[in-house]
Amino acid sequence: MSEHSEATRSNPHRMKFFIGGVLFAAAVIVLVISATTTMSNNQVLSNTATSGGGLYFYNSAYTTLTGNIINNNTGWYKAGGLYFYNSPTATLTANTVSNNVANAPGGGQKHFGGVLFDESDNATLIGNTISGNRAA
Repeated sequence: MSEHSEATRSNPHRMKFFIGGVLFAAAVIVLVISATTTMSNNQVLSNTATSGGGLYFYNSAYTTLTGNIINNNTGWYKAGGLYFYNSPTATLTANTVSNNVANAPGGGQKHFGGVLFDESDNATLIGNTISGNRAA
């Protein structure tokens, strides 16, 4: 979980996230806005969203992801697994990002199944497995 989040687990299909004082509730889809985020040893599985089917980081200055599994997620635009937009410093270590799909109808836009760093210019990837992702 994000160091700025609190999850409720009474219903395994619904979680609430408090990020920077804002509450997000979704079917285990996380949108992180303007927060320093550390996530370790989580599974983000079988979600669908407009962008970043697994996780979407927007204006997140410092993001650290370690030992997470991001699998079988679908993003309609941009990225299926992880999407970083204007998030200048991201460190990904020992994560598995697999079998995610960016599945946008129509043409003209570029999409990435696994991980997309969009206007995010300082990413460090160490020992990750990124495989089986596709853009439709």
